[in-house]
Amino acid sequence: MTKMTNLWRALEQWPGAAAARCDWLKELGDEWSGAEAFLRKSGRRATELACPKSSENGCSRQIVKLIDGRLRAECGDIPNRCDYAILERPDISVLELNRAHLASALAEVFHLVDAPDTIGRAPVQYLGRYEISAGRGFPAFLVLPTPGFPIDLAKLDEIATASAPKVVFTPTRSSLDQNARSFLGLKQATQIALEDIVLAGGNGKLTPARPIDSLFSTLIEAIVPAGHNVPTGPGIVVPSGTNWAAITIEFVELAIIRLTVAGTSHRLGPDDLELKNATTQRPKAAWSFLKAMAQQRGRINRRRTNATDQSRISKQKEAASKALRNLTGMSEDPIKVEGDDYVASYVTHADDLRQGKQDQR
Repeated sequence: MTKMTNLWRALEQWPGAAAARCDWLKELGDEWSGAEAFLRKSGRRATELACPKSSENGCSRQIVKLIDGRLRAECGDIPNRCDYAILERPDISVLELNRAHLASALAEVFHLVDAPDTIGRAPVQYLGRYEISAGRGFPAFLVLPTPGFPIDLAKLDEIATASAPKVVFTPTRSSLDQNARSFLGLKQATQIALEDIVLAGGNGKLTPARPIDSLFSTLIEAIVPAGHNVPTGPGIVVPSGTNWAAITIEFVELAIIRLTVAGTSHRLGPDDLELKNATTQRPKAAWSFLKAMAQQRGRINRRRTNATDQSRISKQKEAASKALRNLTGMSEDPIKVEGDDYVASYVTHADDLRQGKQDQR
């Protein structure tokens, strides 16, 4: 896992977060392998490159085509302050930030629900909601200001009118000027810099720099004060006529599931299903049953053990079924018996847990 400090700072250096490939390579340095996935080809070619030396008159190196077909970047200062550079055509391909991929990666790493289908080029983008429990959470936004210009406060209206509290991700701590920070503070919006909280996770993914509950502790406590438990029985709204086959339950962490129905996802823990032991504060056995069901993609053999274990597993199954019925208000049993197996009527898996183990190797 590596930091991407150079990437976040580069986004505030070039208008449109776009530059020639050779400039990106130089700016990102050792971060290139992790950051490349967040860039895409713009279809344009650069006509000038950033100057490697400072200049009072805003020097840039002009790209000229030589008689033999080669490309050369020549200093724009008079007299020249830097040497020319010979380039290949791929060097001047303009790469730009892939905003959709960045938004998707942020939504995934922070387990945001209700993520938008499309991401535009506006400086403010809604990313989704972080749910502490079903119906209790806060919205998340990404702000990418234009380099060299303070962001117009009118462009922050979407954030200002969203329910509080809310989190605003920016590339760096200095992305917003004092005026914008004060405005967001009055609207109970918390600015968090990406340079402080995410690392490159490989394969175009991000990973949190520390536990998510720690990153969002201030926001979480604004909704659920310290010492208070999150209310149980969140009451998932399931549209009339929905059957279990239309519901997906994914284990994204050992004590967190993501339940998706009718296009809406809910982040839930043992508390929400009333499957936490009040004395030990640990998940009950029925939660482990649901996890095992997910890890085996919806099918558990109920005959491979002795009579005592079969009885124990049967009780876990009944408790798990009851918890899911109470959560959704659906009367149909979500876990049925087929021959020697218990089979989930809903779609379930634990791919995120499996991936997490692979990442730790």
